[in-house]
Amino acid sequence: MPEEELNQRLEVFRRSGQPECADEVEAAYAKGGEPGMIRWYIRRGLPKADRAMSKGGGSNRAWNLAILYSRLGETNEAFHWLENAVRSRDGWVIFIKVHPWLDILRSDPRYTAILRTMNLAD
Repeated sequence: MPEEELNQRLEVFRRSGQPECADEVEAAYAKGGEPGMIRWYIRRGLPKADRAMSKGGGSNRAWNLAILYSRLGETNEAFHWLENAVRSRDGWVIFIKVHPWLDILRSDPRYTAILRTMNLAD
């Protein structure tokens, strides 16, 4: 499925007038597979998330980074951004208990602590 996902993302970039992004994603995938593509999205999103968070916003970007880092298995970074998303009350955090890319975090005590802050702990 990663190649199918890649092709869909390339199509979106090209149809939205961003062929340079399509080329960059394609090159990142060619060089590093799905992890390479995910790292491209992280590199692109980090500065935007940092700027937005410093202005008191950016929760959606924080959620996206949490998901991406989790997908890579980088749990410390995933928790950093997940905590930011929760703190800034991102609407997407309602999926914290069901999003499959967060599965890797569920056995970590930090995950349970976050659920407690949200009154979602079992």
